[in-house]
Amino acid sequence: MIAVKPVVQISLDLTNIDEALETAAMAMRAGVDWLEAGTPLILAEGLHGVQKLREHFPGIPIVADLKTMDGGYLEAEMMAKAGATHVVVMARAHEETIKCVVKAGRDFGIKVMGGSRRSFCGRSIFALITTATSATWPAMIASIALGLERRSAVRGALAA
Repeated sequence: MIAVKPVVQISLDLTNIDEALETAAMAMRAGVDWLEAGTPLILAEGLHGVQKLREHFPGIPIVADLKTMDGGYLEAEMMAKAGATHVVVMARAHEETIKCVVKAGRDFGIKVMGGSRRSFCGRSIFALITTATSATWPAMIASIALGLERRSAVRGALAA
């Protein structure tokens, strides 16, 4: 059996780059491995947010959580050039979109994460993995995550 060290990633689902940088610094001190430029941060700060994270955390993996559904090659290229090491394409995206994101990953040296907001949504995760496995598997990571609203609901239930 191969032992795999878990990776701890913090999602910077914030709308202000200064707050995101402060939160990221605190998370790094606490032992987080990867930083995620969450969708709200990317919407609010654009490429500038990813560039600032890269500037402040030069050796740390940065995931650009675009939740790409189309326009995959261009979006992945832009995030790679801004300093992201990983991009997220949704598992339910069209097969051609997934292939384009994977091609951009190869072309720009970044990894591609297949995201799903449901725990193992069956066919779509399988489709994502089989779409990219041929020569690109080392660049692919399947990602199952709780969405922002679900995390808030879980926190509320735990506090009650």
